Amino acid sequence: MQIMKATHFDTSAFRAGQQFEHWNSVVADAYFSLSLQTGERHHERFCGSLDGGELGHVTVTRLQSDPVSYHRERFHISGENTDYFLVTIPEWGQVHFEQNGKIVDCGPGDFILEGSADPYCFSYQQQARMNVIRVPGAMLRDRIQNADDFCASRFLGRQAGCSLFMEYLQSLIKLSPDLPEGSRFKLSEQLIDLLAMSMETSGEALPCADSASQDAHLHRIYNFINRQLDNPDLNTALIAEHCGISTRYLHQLFKPTGHTVAGWIKERRLKQCYDALSDPRRSIRSIAELAYRWGFSDQAHFSRSFKARYDMPPGQVRAQALDQHKS
Repeated sequence: MQIMKATHFDTSAFRAGQQFEHWNSVVADAYFSLSLQTGERHHERFCGSLDGGELGHVTVTRLQSDPVSYHRERFHISGENTDYFLVTIPEWGQVHFEQNGKIVDCGPGDFILEGSADPYCFSYQQQARMNVIRVPGAMLRDRIQNADDFCASRFLGRQAGCSLFMEYLQSLIKLSPDLPEGSRFKLSEQLIDLLAMSMETSGEALPCADSASQDAHLHRIYNFINRQLDNPDLNTALIAEHCGISTRYLHQLFKPTGHTVAGWIKERRLKQCYDALSDPRRSIRSIAELAYRWGFSDQAHFSRSFKARYDMPPGQVRAQALDQHKS
């Protein structure tokens, strides 16, 4: 793991007009690649400070600055090999976070989880100060497999698990200068254990978006699938990329529908084939050509799936449609 040296940065060390540019750079170094935006007034004169460093396996920083909007884009993700979660704990000021169609606001006393693997937007409209913990993605997923589902959830500090996690973090920050390096790594593992426990036990951190957001995503997903049914390479990765979400969130959206993504694609393809076979006005050269036309690469698999779905083989559906048309 790349070790970040102890950091102290303050924009007051730079001339007006250069401060925000340097802030952009130091934030990317502390966490991962991001694009930053601020208002025109703050772009000229920007106040920000960042202090912290490595604490065993995690990076702990305290950030304070004028209003900023931080954007994690797909070109950032594809351009670097990083996998981290950020835990943001506001000390004062409200923060706003959007990721994978979920939106959350968080104030002092609570915290939120952000993932580097998917695009997001993090912002605050007034000057704010916060503690930020960067946790290796693999280490958190080792403890809670569906950790990514909890991104953009608000964890309430009044709940026992979350309170214990934040109190332990403050103790580590206070005592870490006097601890030997080996102890820091062991204690940071315990910190990640507590984070995972607080995620699993927090009833407020349900990994789901509001129904309106889910419906909007599903509508866009369904439209894309319907347009791509004839594409034999249609898969979850292609759908997620086109719709600007992660494959994990794509699968999550489908859970309430009773279908898997692959199952829905197969169902739509079979329906297209059935409609064609049962319409005597439509010219069909062969069953194999029809199967290939709608994205099936194996005729035998298509025939088995078709019979399982409609209780008769595709040839029989076609024959019945032609007989009825003649009569």
